[in-house]
Amino acid sequence: MVHRTAAASGGELRAFGHDISILKNKVDQTQDQLSVDGKVIHTNEYVSFDEIAAVNGTPVIVGDSSPSGNACDANPFVLSFPPGKAPRLWVRAFSCPNENRTPDIFLKESLYW
Repeated sequence: MVHRTAAASGGELRAFGHDISILKNKVDQTQDQLSVDGKVIHTNEYVSFDEIAAVNGTPVIVGDSSPSGNACDANPFVLSFPPGKAPRLWVRAFSCPNENRTPDIFLKESLYW
């Protein structure tokens, strides 16, 4: 795995042939919106990038998403850019032990444009 740390919360970058951003929503500026090529793909109170990496030749961005507060940890996500395919967002389903659910399930959300 090749990686480079990219701690970011808010802002824009061009990576892997795509425009990627974390910006506040335009209505009330309270939630972060993760967008790829202008399409909002994930929204939460806080969204941040933690690392840019390549896994088996597939570029990925690893980050966190949180509804705020201190009762539960942030949910990790992986945004992948498989060659020749649409980007994919993998979001951890649950991270709060108080929710009485399996903690390490990732949901696959395919992005279609």
